[in-house]
Amino acid sequence: MSTDPNTAEIRRFFFQRLESPAAKALRSKEFRAQFEGMTLADFYKHDYYAAAEPGAAADKVGRLKPPVVAPDGKADYDASLRGVRKNLILLDFFVYGRRFEPFFERAKAARAKGGKP
Repeated sequence: MSTDPNTAEIRRFFFQRLESPAAKALRSKEFRAQFEGMTLADFYKHDYYAAAEPGAAADKVGRLKPPVVAPDGKADYDASLRGVRKNLILLDFFVYGRRFEPFFERAKAARAKGGKP
């Protein structure tokens, strides 16, 4: 994963090893390009929107268009989202000084309140 050193936005990423029925679709440039410009804050905001405002237009992660895959490839799509998020968390923790922690706390509070902001 390549991120902007100032903003922590995703520039590019690729799957180093992906053995799955959905591998070709997940590796496509069109699918991966949807992540460009996203940050960990967008993933934390997605948690908030999922709890408080499902379907919100501002939810960048919610607007991602999954690649067309067979039903057994859906789990691989979900795992790829988790993988991108985990990589961003590690970068935030070790490189960016936990700059996205406030977004995490707000999302956590929204889930605890049962979706009420």
